[in-house]
Amino acid sequence: MKWQLWKPSYLRIARSFGFSEESEETARLRGSSAASSLPCILRGSDALNAISDAVRGRCLVTGNAPSLEAELSSIMEMPSFGRPAIVASDSSCETLRTLSLLPDVIVTDADGNLKVEREMNEAGSLLVLHFHGDNIERASAFAGELQGRVVVTTQAGPAPGTFNFGGFTDGDRAVLLCEEFGSTEIMLAGFDFNSVAERGREGELKRRKLEFAREIIGGAVKRGAPVVYPKGMGEREAGNPGRP
Repeated sequence: MKWQLWKPSYLRIARSFGFSEESEETARLRGSSAASSLPCILRGSDALNAISDAVRGRCLVTGNAPSLEAELSSIMEMPSFGRPAIVASDSSCETLRTLSLLPDVIVTDADGNLKVEREMNEAGSLLVLHFHGDNIERASAFAGELQGRVVVTTQAGPAPGTFNFGGFTDGDRAVLLCEEFGSTEIMLAGFDFNSVAERGREGELKRRKLEFAREIIGGAVKRGAPVVYPKGMGEREAGNPGRP
């Protein structure tokens, strides 16, 4: 999604969560600074071509719901599974490692297992690193550790050397990334918009984020993005935004 189309949604999310405009702008500029100074970071057409090459066919986007491992095991047993590109959201990388699966793309804001993500990046995963107002130092430090191919995205709109393809959480940003680059199928695994383990304020915050994630992915479906759950998993209480 182009920034001008996504911007109204971003502004609504920013107001809902009370994001600091100053922090968001600082993150945007720090992401641009990392993109211009670190040799591992792809820019311009090199970045766009790398993403396109990775996701333009069939894609499997992984979220971090507790059901992910069981879903992936079932999916891999399907005769039609083949080998779609795996686009992993942040914390789902640990489960993928458990199953000896190397993602083609990792979409992260650097709050998962960074050791695992760094090793996967070095092994060949393209890492799409997102800068926002709450992760400036963490994302900057992580960028400096990476040796593989990296693309930088920034939440408050793109800055020189960076991109913004839309989305809010790692999972829905991964889906919009696939939509933007014309993936022929976007299969979701490990997406549960109703299951929140945390309690209190942290749990409420996560619930609100998941509500936006569901809405964002549902919007992609309405635009015609080929989002699907694996057959037999579409009617569950998780809330399927795609076609059955």
